[in-house]
Amino acid sequence: MQQTIQVQTAEGPAETKACMRDLDDSLRKAVHDKHKLGQSKQDSLYFQLWDKVQPFRVKPHSDALWTMPSIPESHKRNIFEYRTGQLWNKNIAIKGHMSYMPGQPIARDTRCPLCRGDDSQGHIFGSCTHPDMSKQYIARHDKAITMGTQHGLTLSYPC
Repeated sequence: MQQTIQVQTAEGPAETKACMRDLDDSLRKAVHDKHKLGQSKQDSLYFQLWDKVQPFRVKPHSDALWTMPSIPESHKRNIFEYRTGQLWNKNIAIKGHMSYMPGQPIARDTRCPLCRGDDSQGHIFGSCTHPDMSKQYIARHDKAITMGTQHGLTLSYPC
């Protein structure tokens, strides 16, 4: 299979035909510069679910958090890692044969260090039953509602 690609020459940019040896790596590399999907794992559950919700998102509100100065960069990073399935938890540590916390041995079980429930992204953001975490969930929820109403979002129940 041949693909027309842009190359840089001494005279400037030029189009040329390139033979793509395989449809995995060659195609991925050829389309990455234009579509920014060349390195993504598009058959993952996270990609498929994210793709399914795109028609339903309200773009100004969904994308607003990336430019809001009131949201710390560390929170934006956590949101990005959550959306892409990379938020650090014991399941990821076990899959990578790594320590869950610095200076600790390699993780051997998926139990939450606080409540002993099964650790995951969802567990971290909402289902840990430890009293301190429950307080944080309520505070985070209340802050999100306040921020949303300040930016003109209307709430309807049931969600």
